[in-house]
Amino acid sequence: MSRFLLLFFLTAAPLLEAGENATYQLPPAESYLKVIPPPPAVKSFADKSDLGAEEGLQAVAKKQASQEVIKHATRTAPLSIFLFSEVRGKDFTPQGLSQDRRIF
Repeated sequence: MSRFLLLFFLTAAPLLEAGENATYQLPPAESYLKVIPPPPAVKSFADKSDLGAEEGLQAVAKKQASQEVIKHATRTAPLSIFLFSEVRGKDFTPQGLSQDRRIF
């Protein structure tokens, strides 16, 4: 137990010392270019196979979708902040937020 506490305090000391003045700096955006590969060339084999895989997934999803899922997707297709009314409750509507309606 004492070893655990010693290890904890040794590893936590730098974090506790930094306190509220600690800041986290994101790496420059260029660093992500080394990690993320470029997209495949247009009409290359890789591009066609990516597109084929996506079309296959969509075909399977379309076959498996129930009428209820299709109706829900059609009903909620227009983008709106009020899509969250399903989660936030029935009062999360333009009428329920009359003061905020102008923003949305």
